[in-house]
Amino acid sequence: MKVITLTLRNLRRHPLRSILTCSGIAIALASLLALVMAFVSVLNTLLMSVSERTPEIGLLSAIGWSSTRVITMIVLEGLLMASAGAVLGVGLGLPGLQRIMAHPKIGGLIQPEVTIMLIVQAVVLALVIGALGGVYPAWRATRLRPMELLRNE
Repeated sequence: MKVITLTLRNLRRHPLRSILTCSGIAIALASLLALVMAFVSVLNTLLMSVSERTPEIGLLSAIGWSSTRVITMIVLEGLLMASAGAVLGVGLGLPGLQRIMAHPKIGGLIQPEVTIMLIVQAVVLALVIGALGGVYPAWRATRLRPMELLRNE
């Protein structure tokens, strides 16, 4: 793959290639922003869940649950939330894309190629984001002593 530097001379010499390069960069940045937003959403949801359930987590710790077991429970909640999002995203995204492509003005403008591999990559990425989003809230939940957690009741 050849790297093209965006300069005024290159823009004049290769206008279509420069536009495609800029649009590729914009798409990559928009995708990165969406991933960061998804991560922050999972993180925020699980942090609120953990803070609302501190007495429950304290009780689990008091009856002998290990920190590893509590962390596993919370990370699995993140994975469950991410898998639901992935199923909904694929389930609603594919028919939505078909409806957009059926529009006469848009259908000939772009030709998206959705492969099984692309869907698998999207689902795996969603699961990774869900798991990573659950690590910090889970770790935070295990840092407090059971009596401090129960005191909030």
